[in-house]
Amino acid sequence: MFAKAILLSSLSMQSFALPILQERDTTNVTLPKVKIMGTGNTIASKGSSSTTTAGYSVGLTVEDLIATVPDIDTIANLEYVKISNVGSNSLNYTHLIPLHHNIS
Repeated sequence: MFAKAILLSSLSMQSFALPILQERDTTNVTLPKVKIMGTGNTIASKGSSSTTTAGYSVGLTVEDLIATVPDIDTIANLEYVKISNVGSNSLNYTHLIPLHHNIS
């Protein structure tokens, strides 16, 4: 338990500044600024067909997901960051700590 506390303490002191993957070159100051943080998981999964409900894999990037929303750049100034790209069953505190630091 003590070792786990030391590990968590040292992780919380690290810098978790992740590179911004995309930020629009020109911004419309009248639009809200939205930061999208990609973590992978179920939303970033794809199967061999549109009816695949099991056995799919995480394969979509933040860019792939944003590209599926038509005209999204007309409703918000987007900035997106890749936190991780893992399946839901693999998500743990090592992924959540950088997520927390990007939200704070």
